[in-house]
Amino acid sequence: MRVERADPGHDRIATLDIETTHWDASRGEVVAIGIAVHERGVPLDDLDTYVRTRNSRRASDEAALIRDAIDSLNGSSADYLVTFNGRDFDFPFLAERLELTDGDPITPELHTDETHLDLLHDDRKALADDRGEKWPSLEETLRAYGYEPEPQLWKGEPLTNARFGEELGPAYLSAADADDSGTLQELTPTIDEYLRDDLRKNVRIYQYDTGRRDPEA
Repeated sequence: MRVERADPGHDRIATLDIETTHWDASRGEVVAIGIAVHERGVPLDDLDTYVRTRNSRRASDEAALIRDAIDSLNGSSADYLVTFNGRDFDFPFLAERLELTDGDPITPELHTDETHLDLLHDDRKALADDRGEKWPSLEETLRAYGYEPEPQLWKGEPLTNARFGEELGPAYLSAADADDSGTLQELTPTIDEYLRDDLRKNVRIYQYDTGRRDPEA
């Protein structure tokens, strides 16, 4: 689904994405968080990216991961924030997990109506509802612009959010709890690239929406 929007001209655009073991914060937990900042004119492959994974299954470790990530976002000096369903999923999930793990709350400074553009929530969901269509995925949104993202493979099959939550995320947390360094070294690069790829996709969609049909590759 294409959306036309004015380019507000911000020079530093931040984006955020999280990976969890379930879409429901009362049933799942945060495994990893990625944040990136894009400088106007810089290739997407050169995003200034922060990706962190859990060190253990302890609740205190999850809370520390969330707070460190939001601290990093708040300290990024970005002018604007773009996410894909961050308003309805990522930020509410992080807030609920902090509450459930007794972590001190922390406010994402760019998460406001004026400085946070949710590329799905803010217009695409309503457009899809009006048309009687399902909400578009990140990949489907890119395909609407003629860009075909290459799937990331894990164990020979495309890695999806469902597979991450049901397979990869729990496998990583189990390895972290067991201090299984071999498995962690095997799984961490996959999680890292999965997040980095989604962060690049977020920025790419924003660039397409604002008229840059040939965004920085």
